[in-house]
Amino acid sequence: MARAFVERQGLAAELAEQERCALLGRLASGMAHEVNNPLGGMLNAIDTMQVHGRDPAVVQASLDFLRRGLAGIRNVVNAALVTYKQTSETGVLAKVDLDDLRFLVQHEITARRLTLDWKNGIESSVSIDGPAVRQITLNLLLNACAASPPGARVGVTVFCADKELQIIVTDQGSGLPKEMASLLEQIPATATLWPETRGLGLWTTGHTVCRLGGYIDVQYPGIGTRVLVNLPIRAEEVMHVAA
Repeated sequence: MARAFVERQGLAAELAEQERCALLGRLASGMAHEVNNPLGGMLNAIDTMQVHGRDPAVVQASLDFLRRGLAGIRNVVNAALVTYKQTSETGVLAKVDLDDLRFLVQHEITARRLTLDWKNGIESSVSIDGPAVRQITLNLLLNACAASPPGARVGVTVFCADKELQIIVTDQGSGLPKEMASLLEQIPATATLWPETRGLGLWTTGHTVCRLGGYIDVQYPGIGTRVLVNLPIRAEEVMHVAA
């Protein structure tokens, strides 16, 4: 039994790594757009400076545009790097760790003409596995985007209450199928089985939440799906977090 448990934990870790790589691959095309779009404008700004470089107003406007473009590219790249790296600050979650996820999903939001309602109630640091919480939130957010029809609203709310970190992700899709919801909730009948390929992301998310000692509640409010993630934290580990 001990050997089987160790083997199962090893396989779970391998699946989690595969899902992380698949997640980054899924984001690659969106990131390419988020980088290429400002690059085109920046090249135009350089051309403008070369032609009208003697006009101080034109030069200043072009420099401001270049600064904004470079800042946007930096934000996208940094968000991707933090999502992939798993070795730094693994015991801390800061407000920016979740806020910069918006840069990674911007292309998905724009392409599907969605509206993202983002509410991050974390004001400072919380002692919890930051990279794991990022991956949980990003997986659920991308799943919500994929499930919602064009023009719909997707919501993410994060806050601390009753010694728990709570993450709420909502969509306006047709509703998460029960068999997929069971992978998230890690219901015993399904948690012991390896998921099919299309359910790997949900299974990995549910498994990660269980590893952190939390649980997931999948709700159906009438339109779409509401996924509530509860992750335990000790009261002394909450540092200046707004409830």
